[in-house]
Amino acid sequence: MASQRQPVRANPKTPAQIGEDMRQRHYRARVWLNENEYTQFIINVEKTGLSKETYLRQLIMGYKPRELPNLEYFDILRQLTVIGNNMNQIAVNLNSTRHFNSKQYSNLYEEFKSIMLIIQRNIEFSK
Repeated sequence: MASQRQPVRANPKTPAQIGEDMRQRHYRARVWLNENEYTQFIINVEKTGLSKETYLRQLIMGYKPRELPNLEYFDILRQLTVIGNNMNQIAVNLNSTRHFNSKQYSNLYEEFKSIMLIIQRNIEFSK
């Protein structure tokens, strides 16, 4: 009779043991804050979108957590992507037909200039 082999698990640890290995934090630190400190802490955490714990860990390790970009940032990225795709289509068309659509290019250039003005305004505003 052939001996039956037990299947070999790639990772013989249980999910709980794996989680414990991943968690290398064995120390807990408590800190007392006054109302102003706590309010500022919460405001700063919310600006980053991080958890309180992650925010503190990043500060402790010398990293200054960044604020989340505003919604206009994502709209600008989307618009720039569309403009880039349209410019690529113009280039493909030019390469294949040797015909340049100056009106389409002018429209794209105007869109691009308006987006650049928005970006400049945001940069100047954030200074």
